[in-house]
Amino acid sequence: MHLTAKDRLIAALVAQLRAERETRDTLAFVIANGQLDRNVLTAILTDPVPVFTQDDLNRAEALSRQDLSRQDLSGKTLSRQNLSRKDASRRGGNPPRREAA
Repeated sequence: MHLTAKDRLIAALVAQLRAERETRDTLAFVIANGQLDRNVLTAILTDPVPVFTQDDLNRAEALSRQDLSRQDLSGKTLSRQNLSRKDASRRGGNPPRREAA
């Protein structure tokens, strides 16, 4: 599996978000149960954020496949040229040319 820089960034951000949510949930659980011991709270808050795992990579790959399948279903991929034509028509520029039927 070849990961682009964008894929690696997305996977790393997903892993970091998941780790932060787990830390927040653990902290809420400890506080809700009255375990306000300084050592416990310090251990939770200083727990290192893990790097992304194979599970994170698999999830990123699945999301990438979904995106590619959506592009295949739409039948066309937007190019910069197509996007600039659409932007021009929205700004009141020349509308896209239509071929005669």
